[in-house]
Amino acid sequence: MQKKYFYLGLILFFLITYLSPGKVIYFSAYLVSTFFFYLATKKITESLIYSLILSLFFDSSIGASLFAMQPPEWNLGSGYAITPTTLILLSLIPFSFNKTFSKLKAPDIIIAIFYCISVFNVFLFPYPNSFFGLIGISEFVLLYYILRIHVKIEQFDFIKIILLSLLCFQITIATIQIVRGTSAGFLAESSNLERPYGYTASEDVNIFRVPGTFGHPNFLASFLLLGVSFVLFSSPSSILYLGLGALDLVVLIFTSSRAAWFIFMLIIAFWIWYQLKILKKSDKIRTTLTIFILIIVLLIPFIITRLNTLPQAFDPNGSVDVRYQLNNEAINIISKNPITGVGLNRAIEFYSNFFSPDALLSIIDGSFYKIHNTILEISTEIGVFGGIIFLAFFFTIFKTGLKYIHEKNNFKIAATMGLFGVFCISLFNPFFHTPQMRYLFLLSAMILA
Repeated sequence: MQKKYFYLGLILFFLITYLSPGKVIYFSAYLVSTFFFYLATKKITESLIYSLILSLFFDSSIGASLFAMQPPEWNLGSGYAITPTTLILLSLIPFSFNKTFSKLKAPDIIIAIFYCISVFNVFLFPYPNSFFGLIGISEFVLLYYILRIHVKIEQFDFIKIILLSLLCFQITIATIQIVRGTSAGFLAESSNLERPYGYTASEDVNIFRVPGTFGHPNFLASFLLLGVSFVLFSSPSSILYLGLGALDLVVLIFTSSRAAWFIFMLIIAFWIWYQLKILKKSDKIRTTLTIFILIIVLLIPFIITRLNTLPQAFDPNGSVDVRYQLNNEAINIISKNPITGVGLNRAIEFYSNFFSPDALLSIIDGSFYKIHNTILEISTEIGVFGGIIFLAFFFTIFKTGLKYIHEKNNFKIAATMGLFGVFCISLFNPFFHTPQMRYLFLLSAMILA
């Protein structure tokens, strides 16, 4: 492989993404990356896979208005949108017909069962929102199987380069946002559609929260948890990688996601255990922890300011109170519809029109106010069995990933801890119908490869 073309493809992709004046130019960035990846690999399928992985971490789309959720007066947002991921997946289908997995594994069967439950649910609830949801789920499942077919162990080094380059890009954009105290002002920032002046904490409007190119700061936080896992577990001990991990922590702090801060500490704790008990090393721990502690000390005024808002989070309409009300409403709906749920992609529509008390109705003003727990969200929409199947899918993958600890397979351990981080933060956020679900399927395919 001629790596110079691979790196050039990445550089041009990020430049076009940052400078693109419109959606046509933005979408063309993936054509450019695929072309240079092809020059590097001489394999069109592998080139498309690398561009597909790039596309998973950007939310910009077209056609969202065609899939506006019902009823329109609730401003529930779009039930689906066409993204570069959509187009690249479709282009990969002809290259996948005559290929199968190297070995059929339990998660491959479980995700098929989950998809069948979703399809059957749409027949039970044939509403527009359900059809939009099924299109999105179909894309996620197709993504999983495409990645399972095409992602190979020998590609891991280049996938890691892509992930770390994405981390560098997101850190750069977030740094610009931190310095400006608002958005960086370019097309790929999907949060510009709803919050052109940036996000602030719900408990204190003076706390600016960085979203990177994502639609919400919590989505950036989920990516940073994934990113730091690869920096810590699959990267060599060097100043470059250590600096990248440090910047990851800085940006994570400025997302103001308290849940992500806690999950980050869990990942660090596991990394320390892995270094001491498995690799029998301690030198990297001292250096890394010293830098991380120094960052925390330097940013302690911001951290304390954010933590001081925790009591307000429990006040009426505070972030914790909203989550409690939404999740309590989910449990209420599940208790009344445990077998079938209320229909795919219909949870917010359902409690908005039927079960929500006045207090909850007063805070619902858009698609952000979804059930803030992905497992509850799934169980509410397609029933308890669907939620259990979804949990079984990820538990089997996580169990598989943990087997690589004693084999010292650092890449797969990084993917496993990235999966752990993203899954944990999904328990505090509504990921079911968001692009963040792609991370879970990408990491799953890498662990199973």
